[in-house]
Amino acid sequence: MLKKNWILLGILILIVLSVSFFYLNGYKSQIEGQVIKIEEIPVELTSQPEFNPPEFPKITPEELAIHNTEDDCWIVYEKKVYDFSEAKLHPNISKTLFTHCGKISGFEEAAKKRHNSSSEDRVKNYGEYIGDLN
Repeated sequence: MLKKNWILLGILILIVLSVSFFYLNGYKSQIEGQVIKIEEIPVELTSQPEFNPPEFPKITPEELAIHNTEDDCWIVYEKKVYDFSEAKLHPNISKTLFTHCGKISGFEEAAKKRHNSSSEDRVKNYGEYIGDLN
């Protein structure tokens, strides 16, 4: 008797699922051919404002040389000056970064030698770009 009830329940579930499937597909086919019109909204074409990137200062070698301590460390990489004063997470920071604070050369060569082509991304991760070397 119990097995017969399970069979009837299964048949009933199949019937419900089949009816639902055909009903939904039939309903879908009724609305597929219809065109829905969206009210046209007049749009004024105006010129967009020009994008002006922020101006960064040109940094002189003399100004760079002033920022030569661990608390105030500016380093040059590809003629761009980065502030590494907050770069405390870099491993072995005293040998890798702080020896180059306030100097024009040395860091770029060492970084490229150590990290190959990924150096620019690493520089951006640890330092904040503040301007171009003049």
